[in-house]
Amino acid sequence: MIQIDTKDSQVSNHKAIEINIIYTPGTVKHFSFFVQSLLKWTPASFRLVSNGCLAPEQRYLAKLCRLDPRLEFRVIPTKSSLPHGQALNYLQALTLDDHFCFMDSDIFATGDFVSEIMPFQSDHDGVFGGMPIWVKAAEEILPAGFRSMTGMFNRTADGLTLGSTFFAVYNNRRLTRIMQSTGVGFEEYRWAEIPTDVQKQINALGLAIDSYDTGKILNLLLLSNGGKLINLDIPSLRHIGGASFQVLYDDRPKSIKRRLVEMLPGPWLQGAVARLRNSRSIAGYRARYASAPEVEFQLNANQRMLRRNPVRQYFLRLLNALLQGAPPLPPLITGEDETDAKARIVRDHLLALFEERYDQSGGDGA
Repeated sequence: MIQIDTKDSQVSNHKAIEINIIYTPGTVKHFSFFVQSLLKWTPASFRLVSNGCLAPEQRYLAKLCRLDPRLEFRVIPTKSSLPHGQALNYLQALTLDDHFCFMDSDIFATGDFVSEIMPFQSDHDGVFGGMPIWVKAAEEILPAGFRSMTGMFNRTADGLTLGSTFFAVYNNRRLTRIMQSTGVGFEEYRWAEIPTDVQKQINALGLAIDSYDTGKILNLLLLSNGGKLINLDIPSLRHIGGASFQVLYDDRPKSIKRRLVEMLPGPWLQGAVARLRNSRSIAGYRARYASAPEVEFQLNANQRMLRRNPVRQYFLRLLNALLQGAPPLPPLITGEDETDAKARIVRDHLLALFEERYDQSGGDGA
């Protein structure tokens, strides 16, 4: 991965791009004020996209877009949220610009990241960045023998770029040709679901495995057809990672069992239930990676249980505290030095952004 040194400067003068940001139900309240940092630091324009959001959330996003000419509001016309890959297919079909760009809603900026990717846009078919803070640098590399190409892997051990869908800038003409000629989109794929002629191209790259996360097959097709892809490490892009999924989990109607657990009389009983829940999660990962090497199971289980879940739960609790006017939480401690250091940096920037930019009338349109 190429390291990018960001500069503490205001918006630079270069041609703007339009970046799609997709919101799912419950996320507008927590993450819509992140857009203020994007507008502050870059000349880019942003399309704020509702993917199944409730009517109050849609009204709030529309209101935000009326306040700034660089914001556009769009509703994906479905009754419920589309899977991420299908939502990206819909937005790409709407895009007539030279570049198709998108980022996760739980990303904010601390500098002009757009100016840092400009030198790579003209001669690359895909530029990628914004890895979640809970992914260790060593975990970005897909080890030989692994059976699933998850979103955390952005390159192979021998340096082949796999890209990611956290923050991406594509050559839209090249991307459109690949999608139209192969029928492949941004969806997740299992091997048996991939067209035979596409399987042959992936085999030629030596990357025939069981499953591929969002956008991975498209990226492999770009590579197979002579395209150039690059991963960038951009410190001015801060990505919590997976926080929208945690919002969906937290906002689920509570089952009778869950309400009873929360009523348990002592923390030790609640802790016992939490340990049982963790053991069931580990069993689920074990079943999912039953045909994979033991090291693949261990990496995925540890990454998610020890870092991903605590990080995204912490930042949602922090944001909820800020939204309610409560004191901010103390820094997160997971016991993983690399993760805790990045989490402290993100926390400090997030507190400053909230104080500077957040509209105290609320972010959910209520």
